[in-house]
Amino acid sequence: TKKGTRVIRAEFARGKLHGEFCSWFTSGQVRETGRYYRGQKDGVWELCDQFTGKVKTHEEYERGQKSGIWLSNRGREHFHNGKLLLRERAESYTGNWAIEEYDANEKLQLITYWNKARDQQLGVDHFAAGHRHGSWYRVEFEDQRPFVSRGQWLNGLPSGEWVYEREDGPTKKHGLKVFTAITVNGEPVQPTYSLEDSVM
Repeated sequence: TKKGTRVIRAEFARGKLHGEFCSWFTSGQVRETGRYYRGQKDGVWELCDQFTGKVKTHEEYERGQKSGIWLSNRGREHFHNGKLLLRERAESYTGNWAIEEYDANEKLQLITYWNKARDQQLGVDHFAAGHRHGSWYRVEFEDQRPFVSRGQWLNGLPSGEWVYEREDGPTKKHGLKVFTAITVNGEPVQPTYSLEDSVM
């Protein structure tokens, strides 16, 4: 305690944390709540804001392993047996969503992008071994007109034909980049491309 203010309340069994747990800021505001099972976090844990008292982080554990749904400034995360499966996060400046999917080793596999209402898909981004790899497309808006780009990634580098389309009033502008792979001392580097523009 500090000046008579309670800072931590915990329960023990056989020398280990076991049961309800609560901590406070020195102001008296609740800081963190949860419970332990034989020394490991278990069930729902919540961390509160020091000034507003509102919950800013929600965590779920199962005998010490991350489990269920976690809510924080990283977004909404889904865990199973301690492994991250899915993360949902909203972009602060548009409100659009990015949904990240992870494999059994918690390596990023796929990101899908959605509008704020999550009823229109705005893009797909594939990954392998920590690099962009596979098909890719994105829809963005310029003056409320869609700008669409499509292409392929190969081990983190753009590859082959990339198509760009933008509506410009009654016409649709079409662009094409063709990427050619380059290696230096056997290592791939940023490929070069030729550019072709046309109006459809």
